[in-house]
This record gives sequence, structure tokens and C-alpha cells, in this order.
Amino acid sequence: MIYFVTVNYYSSEFIVQLIRSIQASRNFCYQVVIVNNSPEDASLFHLKTDNIFILEAGENLGFGSACNLGLNWVYSQDTEAIVWIINPDAYLLEDALEKVPNFFATHPQLSIVGTIVYTPSGEVWFAGGKFIPKTGAILSEKIWLDNADVSYLESDWVSGCSLLMNLKKFPDCPQFNQDYFLYYEDFDLCRQYANEGHLIAITNQLG
Repeated sequence: MIYFVTVNYYSSEFIVQLIRSIQASRNFCYQVVIVNNSPEDASLFHLKTDNIFILEAGENLGFGSACNLGLNWVYSQDTEAIVWIINPDAYLLEDALEKVPNFFATHPQLSIVGTIVYTPSGEVWFAGGKFIPKTGAILSEKIWLDNADVSYLESDWVSGCSLLMNLKKFPDCPQFNQDYFLYYEDFDLCRQYANEGHLIAITNQLG
């Protein structure tokens, strides 16, 4: 079972495309958790099925806090789940979902894994992040492009646009810092858990 967590803020049309890309992987167990940050967005509710759960935030909590609601719900179902946090306007590449179980079985040491993120035109938008403590610089660097023949590379941080969490690596449910309403919460999450000894990586094996 792979659990997807996505945050809705008047994004139901995008979420339809995301769900279609997930459903293209047939005969695979998944659960989509939509955290609804826009409760008056009635267009969302026709998406609800046995595999699609809508979790009401009650208001716009921001990205990180909304993800925390989704993470807590998943953790209550399965403390060893793989959770894929993904933007509502993103979608999966063909066969990406089928590769997830084997990837984490082969690399069980990884706690947080980011995927390569492409623009609609197919250009690489994110392929790894770097942090320079001396200057405080937070950089998005395409570190993957020079190392495409390995299954993953350690990365200082990965984008919340598309990241996977291996819950079995965490003694408690991982959480975003609620002080970040929008932007930099993904960087903060990665640095927080890297400082606790977790491995953060970027891969081109999923997407």
C-alpha cells in the first residue's frame, strides 16, 4: 500500500489529473489522502471513492500543517507505510508507482526521498538541493544530471512538490514545522531529520 498525500486549495481540476496518473497503475494498492485547505470548494467531493479519502482542514492551514494532518492520518493506519507527498498540479510518470516497493526494499536506509521534478515541457525543474551553512544559502542544484547512472544520491534537501517518506524509519510520525505557512517547509523538514541522522536522497528511479 502506497499512501499519497496532496493538499487542495482550489485545485480540484489538477487533482483529477493526478488521480488519473495514479490509477494508470492497475492492480496496485494505493490510498489518496486529499487534505482540503479550501472547505468551500464543493467541486472536490465528487472525487471521493474507496481509494480517495478527503480530510477536512476546516480552513487554509498552509502546506506544512495540512501535510501534517495527512501524515497523522496515514500513521494511524500504518506506522510502516510509504507516504508520497505530491503537489496537486503534479502527476506520475508511467510505471512510477510500481517501482516504489522495490526501490525501498533495495534501499531501506533511506528516510526521505525526492523525485526528479519536470516542467510541463519536459525540462528538469528540480534534481537535488544543497545547503551552505556558512552563508545560509539554500540552493536548487541539478546534482542528478551528472550522476544519472546511480539509483540515488544524498541531497541536503528535496522539494515538497514530490517526496516520499519511509515511515518505518521514524520512531514517531514525521512532521513539518507549522511555523512555515508556505515555502521552505520542505527544506526545514529535510534539515531537521538529517540532523537527527536520517538519510535524505534524490532519485531518478521514481517520478
